[in-house]
Amino acid sequence: MKAGKNVKNECYINPGNVSCCSLGGIGYGIYGFAANTGVPQSFVGWLNKKGHPYGRMLSKFASGTREFSCCWQYIGEHDPEEFKALQHEYVRNTYYVPAVENLCQEFNLDIRSRDAKLQELVWAVAVEYGPTAVGDLMREVLRISGLTHLNELNDHDLRRSIEHIFATSDWAEASDTMAAGVTVPWACESRIDLESA
Repeated sequence: MKAGKNVKNECYINPGNVSCCSLGGIGYGIYGFAANTGVPQSFVGWLNKKGHPYGRMLSKFASGTREFSCCWQYIGEHDPEEFKALQHEYVRNTYYVPAVENLCQEFNLDIRSRDAKLQELVWAVAVEYGPTAVGDLMREVLRISGLTHLNELNDHDLRRSIEHIFATSDWAEASDTMAAGVTVPWACESRIDLESA
């Protein structure tokens, strides 16, 4: 992942999108939920816990199958705004919110009080690599900077430190955290609901 990348990708605008994903296999929706990592199944389980009818519809089929893909596309075609909002809410609650909470608990860093660009970087790492990867990354920032607390860095310097790690190291490949099976949709109009996180 190149931190701060802003590339329009039509695949991630359509909530009913079904396509090949970067992790192999089939990816679904605006975040490219990877079937071979279990993310679509997790999303369907989340829908069922909410009591949402789309959970019942999708539960009839196994993700990655033609039937599941057709059902996904049908929902995306007939109710795109609701389906898009549900996918975004799932990703925010599953990846971003836990990362934000961990930063508060482990580093005494309230990312919600920092600038939008820094929050977007945290969002991108949490979504691409999983919530715990954000903590791994921040520990690397402290190691390289020689500082004790992240709050010693202002928004600009913390953001630059993160970007420097991605640009000059193999942190993403070396991290113990596996890719989350979700892709950051940089083209999505509201990729981060900062007010609700």
